[in-house]
Formats: sequence, structure tokens, C-alpha cells
Amino acid sequence: MENYGLTSMTLEYCRECRKDNVVQSRTFVIGTDNGEIANRDHVDCEHLLQLEIGGGSGDRIMKGRSRWRSKYAEK
Repeated sequence: MENYGLTSMTLEYCRECRKDNVVQSRTFVIGTDNGEIANRDHVDCEHLLQLEIGGGSGDRIMKGRSRWRSKYAEK
């Protein structure tokens, strides 16, 4: 992501977590074409933070979306 700068972020908090909770953080790149970024002017990502329960995934703590703009894109 060193070639991109954050342009916007939207977060939706769903619940609290406690200091002893184990959490999972996941980020998914949207709009890939066989693993390659389809639009190189910007990258959109979805983010998920959730409680980890017994090795699986549990309740959602936060979900979000971010947009990253290429530092080299034409303005």
C-alpha cells in the first residue's frame, strides 16, 4: 500500500469487546481480477473485526470500508 494514500474510511461499530477477548481482523480488497487490482487508480477495501470463539469466528465488533487512491494517478 506504499503507492496509495487513504482518501476515505467508513466504520460501523456493532459491539464492544473486552480486554481479555481475542479478536480477528480481516481486510478484503474489492474489485480484484484473478488477484490483481482491477482499477489501479484506486483500491477499495472491506474491513471486519470480530470476536474469535473456539478457533472460529464469532460476533462482529466493527465493519468498515476504505478507499485508497494511487499517489501516481492523474488528478
